[in-house]
Amino acid sequence: MATGFSIIGLVLVVALLAALWAGVVALHKAGRNGAWWCLFSGLLLATLGMIGYAGGAAYLFSSYTGSSTGSETSIVKGMQVLSIAALAGSCGVVVFAIGFALHGFRAASAAARQRELEQLASAMSEEINQMRAQSRNP
Repeated sequence: MATGFSIIGLVLVVALLAALWAGVVALHKAGRNGAWWCLFSGLLLATLGMIGYAGGAAYLFSSYTGSSTGSETSIVKGMQVLSIAALAGSCGVVVFAIGFALHGFRAASAAARQRELEQLASAMSEEINQMRAQSRNP
């Protein structure tokens, strides 16, 4: 039963990472700014952390099921790899979240600027129509 949950978890993590990578690659086409670099580096760090965690778990499992000679140092090394990978993954998620927030602020600013320009264009159009009406009726 635990193996089934592990496989489901692995599939979900791979699907999540694939979706995040697709988003970051698509955002690359809009331009590489500070927010994009935060998203990219955070996702890269999180991906490497997940790969390291899977590798550390496999190493730990193989050393745990192996012979008893030297298994204590193998288990300690495996736990160290798991700890470092978990730390890298967590730091990657934090950096990604910072990049996501920066991107959100930039998108909100661009939307506000777009609304301002649309209002300005509408006001200018109305003023031009009024000027035309005045020039026709002196």
